[in-house]
Amino acid sequence: MVRIPSAASLADIAVDLATGAGRLIREHRSDHYVIDTKSTPSDMVTDVGPRDVPLQRAVVGTGFAYDADVRARQGAVVAALLPRLADIRRCGSAALDLCATAAGRLDAYFEAGLNPWDWSAGVLVAGEAGCVTGGLRGRVPATRMTAVAGPRLAADFFALLEEVDADGVGAA
Repeated sequence: MVRIPSAASLADIAVDLATGAGRLIREHRSDHYVIDTKSTPSDMVTDVGPRDVPLQRAVVGTGFAYDADVRARQGAVVAALLPRLADIRRCGSAALDLCATAAGRLDAYFEAGLNPWDWSAGVLVAGEAGCVTGGLRGRVPATRMTAVAGPRLAADFFALLEEVDADGVGAA
């Protein structure tokens, strides 16, 4: 069995449960969860938590608005980001993407236009797992922008998001 910090493991477990990955929780203790490695192939048992990667190797999650005009502006932001990152993915809901970042399955996440119920719990989990959370330009996470990254990636990632005006896509 492997002992892992509860915030990162909770995020990893949430993603597993939502995606059907199938790892089982053997027990929960007050400060950690224990993953049942007997029912989990050994190649699936890994450390969880924010990864330490440079910007050009970062795998980033995001989401897109339902409004076509806003989505077009978001597409322009993604086009500006892609040459400077390893990849951009959309895995599911904002909450799952935030938990995936906390667990180290994504290296960073950003999205504009979220409602508080979309991001609040996921930002809390990500922060507890060691991620840096923000809304860009010194702001806290909010509807205008929610951004999360591992501690060593955060400054470069947030600066890149500011450079491409990722938090300006919601403005008409």
